[in-house]
Amino acid sequence: MSRRQLLRAAVFYAAFAAASNAFDAAVSVPSLRADEPRAAVAAFDETLLEIPDGETTEFYQKRLEVLLAEFRARPSAKPAKNKFPFVDLSPEQSELAPAIATVRLKLADDASPTQPQRDEHFRAALDILSAANDLAALRAIVAKEKADYKASPNDKSAERVAFTEQTIVNRRLVSVLQSLSKRYADRQITRRDPPTLAPEEETELRSLETEL
Repeated sequence: MSRRQLLRAAVFYAAFAAASNAFDAAVSVPSLRADEPRAAVAAFDETLLEIPDGETTEFYQKRLEVLLAEFRARPSAKPAKNKFPFVDLSPEQSELAPAIATVRLKLADDASPTQPQRDEHFRAALDILSAANDLAALRAIVAKEKADYKASPNDKSAERVAFTEQTIVNRRLVSVLQSLSKRYADRQITRRDPPTLAPEEETELRSLETEL
């Protein structure tokens, strides 16, 4: 096996190994399947998606509870026919992801919760943005934490930058694996075929190999 093949195998293995952690918080929330009946509920107040600045810890905690309750009530994405191990959010759940992540990040920067609680909120924010495939939001977090570090160097911002950048890499790797899995499921390729990458998959892996 060539050096390039070894690297590619390592990249794919890393994605599989990281996946259970990368999406744990986002997909472990109980939710109805898309094909299950749903109880009639009042229309969701869209203004709850707007997260104001400068509110109290209690305000953000209550807002998070409301958003998570709505998240659980919405149908989740159907499992892939080939039982691919990575699960994304349904469109209905993805609509809530930015607001949930924003509240989590505000609590992560709040002085009231304990440090472990703040860390948990930060990781949960990354998880749900990753499951929603919102790379722009994840990159915005990196930019914000780098700016904070530049203004006042500290271990916490450095740790957050590293953790968020790793989340972005994991998400991009998972997207390539999902693309491959879909082609297998659609019988565009079969298990007997050599592991040939589509042009966009090849481009993304080349980019990741360079970055890594």
